[in-house]
Amino acid sequence: MKIGYYCESPADQAAMAVFVEGILGAPAEPINVPLAGQSMPAFFSELDGAFRGIHYLSDAEALVIMCDSDDSGVHDHFRDCENAKCRRCRSQSIVDRIIPRLRPVVGKTLPKLAYGLAVEAVECWYLTGTTHDSALGEARWMLDAREGRRPYPRDKLKELVYGTSRPSIKLETDRAVAAARRIVDGGLLGRLEAQFPSGFGLMATEIRAWGTPPAAAVPPAAQAAVL
Repeated sequence: MKIGYYCESPADQAAMAVFVEGILGAPAEPINVPLAGQSMPAFFSELDGAFRGIHYLSDAEALVIMCDSDDSGVHDHFRDCENAKCRRCRSQSIVDRIIPRLRPVVGKTLPKLAYGLAVEAVECWYLTGTTHDSALGEARWMLDAREGRRPYPRDKLKELVYGTSRPSIKLETDRAVAAARRIVDGGLLGRLEAQFPSGFGLMATEIRAWGTPPAAAVPPAAQAAVL
Protein backbone atom coordinates (compact mmCIF):
# COMPACT_ATOMS: atom_id res chain seq x y z
CA MET A 1 0.00 0.00 0.00
CA LYS A 2 1.25 3.48 -0.88
CA ILE A 3 0.83 5.81 2.11
CA GLY A 4 1.49 9.53 2.56
CA TYR A 5 2.14 11.28 5.87
CA TYR A 6 1.10 14.86 6.59
CA CYS A 7 2.87 15.82 9.84
CA GLU A 8 4.64 18.74 11.47
CA SER A 9 8.16 17.66 10.54
CA PRO A 10 10.09 15.20 8.36
CA ALA A 11 11.14 13.42 11.56
CA ASP A 12 7.52 12.76 12.50
CA GLN A 13 6.77 11.55 8.97
CA ALA A 14 9.65 9.07 9.10
CA ALA A 15 8.64 7.78 12.53
CA MET A 16 5.00 7.46 11.47
CA ALA A 17 6.07 5.23 8.58
CA VAL A 18 7.64 2.88 11.14
CA PHE A 19 4.53 2.93 13.36
CA VAL A 20 2.26 2.21 10.38
CA GLU A 21 4.50 -0.68 9.35
CA GLY A 22 4.07 -2.10 12.83
CA ILE A 23 0.30 -1.59 12.80
CA LEU A 24 -0.18 -3.15 9.35
CA GLY A 25 2.47 -5.82 9.81
CA ALA A 26 4.19 -4.89 6.55
CA PRO A 27 6.20 -1.93 5.25
CA ALA A 28 4.30 0.63 3.19
CA GLU A 29 5.49 2.03 -0.13
CA PRO A 30 6.36 5.73 -0.43
CA ILE A 31 4.12 7.91 -2.59
CA ASN A 32 5.35 9.71 -5.70
CA VAL A 33 4.65 13.24 -4.37
CA PRO A 34 6.69 14.32 -1.31
CA LEU A 35 4.77 16.05 1.48
CA ALA A 36 6.57 18.83 3.34
CA GLY A 37 6.37 19.02 7.12
CA GLN A 38 4.18 21.91 8.27
CA SER A 39 4.50 23.33 11.78
CA MET A 40 1.69 25.25 13.44
CA PRO A 41 -0.22 27.26 12.26
CA ALA A 42 0.72 26.41 8.64
CA PHE A 43 -0.29 22.80 9.34
CA PHE A 44 -3.96 23.73 9.05
CA SER A 45 -3.70 26.49 6.46
CA GLU A 46 -1.78 24.19 4.08
CA LEU A 47 -3.88 21.05 4.66
CA ASP A 48 -6.46 21.97 2.02
CA GLY A 49 -3.83 22.29 -0.71
CA ALA A 50 -1.90 19.24 0.47
CA PHE A 51 -5.00 17.05 0.37
CA ARG A 52 -5.97 18.28 -3.09
CA GLY A 53 -2.45 17.49 -4.29
CA ILE A 54 -2.65 14.02 -2.81
CA HIS A 55 -5.95 13.41 -4.62
CA TYR A 56 -5.10 14.89 -8.02
CA LEU A 57 -1.34 14.40 -8.37
CA SER A 58 -0.21 11.48 -6.24
CA ASP A 59 -0.50 7.71 -6.32
CA ALA A 60 -1.34 7.59 -2.61
CA GLU A 61 -3.82 4.94 -1.54
CA ALA A 62 -3.94 6.25 2.03
CA LEU A 63 -2.97 9.30 4.06
CA VAL A 64 -2.08 9.71 7.74
CA ILE A 65 -2.64 13.20 9.16
CA MET A 66 -0.90 13.67 12.52
CA CYS A 67 0.02 16.63 14.74
CA ASP A 68 0.83 17.48 18.36
CA SER A 69 -1.97 18.58 20.66
CA ASP A 70 0.29 21.02 22.57
CA ASP A 71 -2.16 22.74 24.96
CA SER A 72 -5.29 22.07 22.89
CA GLY A 73 -6.33 19.00 24.89
CA VAL A 74 -7.42 15.44 24.21
CA HIS A 75 -9.86 14.22 21.56
CA ASP A 76 -12.87 12.49 23.13
CA HIS A 77 -13.41 9.32 21.10
CA PHE A 78 -16.07 7.84 23.39
CA ARG A 79 -18.74 10.36 22.37
CA ASP A 80 -19.05 13.43 20.16
CA CYS A 81 -15.93 15.43 20.96
CA GLU A 82 -16.86 18.64 22.78
CA ASN A 83 -13.32 20.01 22.90
CA ALA A 84 -13.58 23.18 20.81
CA LYS A 85 -9.79 23.30 20.45
CA CYS A 86 -9.37 19.66 19.39
CA ARG A 87 -6.82 19.50 16.58
CA ARG A 88 -7.93 16.08 15.39
CA CYS A 89 -11.47 17.40 14.90
CA ARG A 90 -10.10 20.48 13.15
CA SER A 91 -8.04 18.36 10.74
CA GLN A 92 -10.97 16.11 9.99
CA SER A 93 -13.38 19.01 9.45
CA ILE A 94 -11.01 20.58 6.89
CA VAL A 95 -10.80 17.32 4.94
CA ASP A 96 -14.55 16.72 5.23
CA ARG A 97 -15.19 20.15 3.67
CA ILE A 98 -12.79 19.46 0.78
CA ILE A 99 -14.00 16.00 -0.25
CA PRO A 100 -17.41 16.98 -1.71
CA ARG A 101 -15.69 19.61 -3.90
CA LEU A 102 -13.15 17.27 -5.48
CA ARG A 103 -13.50 16.16 -9.07
CA PRO A 104 -13.24 12.43 -9.74
CA VAL A 105 -9.93 11.16 -11.12
CA VAL A 106 -10.15 8.29 -13.59
CA GLY A 107 -8.76 5.09 -12.14
CA LYS A 108 -8.45 6.48 -8.61
CA THR A 109 -10.48 6.53 -5.43
CA LEU A 110 -10.15 8.94 -2.53
CA PRO A 111 -7.28 8.01 -0.22
CA LYS A 112 -8.13 6.13 2.93
CA LEU A 113 -7.60 8.31 5.99
CA ALA A 114 -6.33 8.08 9.55
CA TYR A 115 -5.87 10.93 12.02
CA GLY A 116 -3.35 11.04 14.85
CA LEU A 117 -3.10 13.48 17.75
CA ALA A 118 0.01 13.29 19.95
CA VAL A 119 -0.79 14.44 23.50
CA GLU A 120 0.84 16.71 24.33
CA ALA A 121 3.67 16.18 21.87
CA VAL A 122 4.89 13.29 19.75
CA GLU A 123 7.93 12.95 22.02
CA CYS A 124 5.53 11.45 24.59
CA TRP A 125 4.86 8.62 22.14
CA TYR A 126 8.58 8.12 21.58
CA LEU A 127 9.14 7.69 25.34
CA THR A 128 6.81 4.68 25.56
CA GLY A 129 8.52 1.82 27.35
CA THR A 130 11.15 4.01 29.01
CA THR A 131 11.49 4.93 32.67
CA HIS A 132 9.60 8.16 31.96
CA ASP A 133 6.39 6.83 30.43
CA SER A 134 4.54 6.32 33.74
CA ALA A 135 4.24 10.11 33.96
CA LEU A 136 2.88 10.37 30.41
CA GLY A 137 -0.34 9.40 28.64
CA GLU A 138 -3.68 11.02 27.94
CA ALA A 139 -5.27 10.20 31.31
CA ARG A 140 -2.24 11.56 33.14
CA TRP A 141 -2.24 14.68 30.95
CA MET A 142 -5.89 15.41 31.77
CA LEU A 143 -5.26 14.93 35.50
CA ASP A 144 -2.21 17.18 35.44
CA ALA A 145 -4.08 19.82 33.41
CA ARG A 146 -6.91 19.91 35.97
CA GLU A 147 -4.39 20.35 38.77
CA GLY A 148 -2.21 22.85 36.93
CA ARG A 149 0.84 20.58 36.65
CA ARG A 150 3.17 19.83 33.78
CA PRO A 151 5.76 17.24 34.86
CA TYR A 152 7.59 17.34 31.53
CA PRO A 153 7.68 20.72 29.74
CA ARG A 154 8.10 20.38 25.98
CA ASP A 155 11.77 21.40 26.09
CA LYS A 156 12.36 18.65 28.63
CA LEU A 157 10.57 16.10 26.45
CA LYS A 158 12.84 17.02 23.55
CA GLU A 159 15.93 16.67 25.75
CA LEU A 160 14.82 13.20 26.87
CA VAL A 161 14.30 11.98 23.29
CA TYR A 162 16.97 13.86 21.32
CA GLY A 163 19.52 14.79 23.99
CA THR A 164 18.94 18.48 23.30
CA SER A 165 15.98 20.87 23.19
CA ARG A 166 17.12 22.17 19.77
CA PRO A 167 17.94 19.11 17.64
CA SER A 168 18.92 19.30 14.00
CA ILE A 169 16.50 17.73 11.53
CA LYS A 170 18.88 14.81 11.03
CA LEU A 171 19.27 14.15 14.76
CA GLU A 172 15.53 14.52 15.32
CA THR A 173 14.77 12.11 12.50
CA ASP A 174 17.36 9.53 13.58
CA ARG A 175 16.15 9.52 17.20
CA ALA A 176 12.44 9.55 16.26
CA VAL A 177 12.85 6.60 13.89
CA ALA A 178 14.96 4.71 16.46
CA ALA A 179 12.29 5.26 19.13
CA ALA A 180 9.49 4.11 16.82
CA ARG A 181 11.50 1.05 15.81
CA ARG A 182 12.21 0.19 19.47
CA ILE A 183 8.49 0.38 20.25
CA VAL A 184 7.41 -1.69 17.23
CA ASP A 185 10.14 -4.34 17.53
CA GLY A 186 9.75 -4.48 21.31
CA GLY A 187 6.04 -5.32 21.13
CA LEU A 188 5.07 -2.03 22.77
CA LEU A 189 2.44 -0.83 20.31
CA GLY A 190 -0.29 -2.14 22.62
CA ARG A 191 1.13 -0.13 25.50
CA LEU A 192 1.29 2.96 23.31
CA GLU A 193 -2.35 2.50 22.28
CA ALA A 194 -3.42 1.97 25.91
CA GLN A 195 -1.69 5.12 27.14
CA PHE A 196 -2.86 7.27 24.23
CA PRO A 197 -6.23 5.72 23.24
CA SER A 198 -7.69 8.79 21.54
CA GLY A 199 -4.59 10.08 19.80
CA PHE A 200 -2.73 6.91 18.84
CA GLY A 201 -5.21 4.10 19.52
CA LEU A 202 -7.99 5.56 17.39
CA MET A 203 -5.52 6.25 14.59
CA ALA A 204 -4.28 2.65 14.77
CA THR A 205 -7.86 1.37 14.56
CA GLU A 206 -8.46 3.48 11.45
CA ILE A 207 -5.26 2.19 9.86
CA ARG A 208 -6.13 -1.44 10.56
CA ALA A 209 -9.53 -0.86 8.94
CA TRP A 210 -7.80 0.00 5.65
CA GLY A 211 -7.22 -3.68 5.08
CA THR A 212 -10.82 -4.68 5.86
CA PRO A 213 -12.81 -5.28 2.67
CA PRO A 214 -16.33 -3.83 2.56
CA ALA A 215 -19.13 -6.24 3.38
CA ALA A 216 -20.45 -7.87 0.24
CA ALA A 217 -23.99 -6.99 -0.68
CA VAL A 218 -26.41 -9.91 -0.51
CA PRO A 219 -28.08 -10.50 -3.92
CA PRO A 220 -31.90 -10.21 -3.84
CA ALA A 221 -32.25 -13.86 -4.88
CA ALA A 222 -30.11 -14.94 -1.94
CA GLN A 223 -32.16 -12.78 0.40
CA ALA A 224 -35.34 -14.43 -0.87
CA ALA A 225 -33.82 -17.88 -0.36
CA VAL A 226 -32.97 -17.03 3.24
CA LEU A 227 -36.48 -15.78 3.85
